[in-house]
Amino acid sequence: TGAVKRPELIKEIARSFGSQAVVVSLEVKHISKDNWEIYIDNGREKTGLNALDWAKKVEDLGAGEILITSVDRDGTGKGYEEDFITKVMKSVTIPVIAAGGAKTPLDIISIIQKAKVDAIAVASMLHYDNFSVADIKKTLVQANITTALH
Repeated sequence: TGAVKRPELIKEIARSFGSQAVVVSLEVKHISKDNWEIYIDNGREKTGLNALDWAKKVEDLGAGEILITSVDRDGTGKGYEEDFITKVMKSVTIPVIAAGGAKTPLDIISIIQKAKVDAIAVASMLHYDNFSVADIKKTLVQANITTALH
């Protein structure tokens, strides 16, 4: 929300602390076939910003990483917003973290293999004790995906 309302904040933080200290969160909502919009205020307020354009802009402003959360999928267990995340991965050079929608470790494997994301975030599958960190790691290791999970 802060970055959308005052984009120069990204540049100021990157200048003061380095780009590695700046992770910009993109809350995105699928609007139509190839169109995703940036939302703010925890996914409650429309901005009119094209999400792919905004991802490129935050990189240009000095963001060191992008965290993408799908407003449509967060907490649903429908999987990550693979189409959009793949487009972002092809459009930026900074690391991308996928969030919002994972129900099982298979969703994690899918986003890593299809979009080639740098990292993933999970919440509900752990919060509701559907899977443990050990369960997730075991499934990823079986799929030959190296993890930093301990």
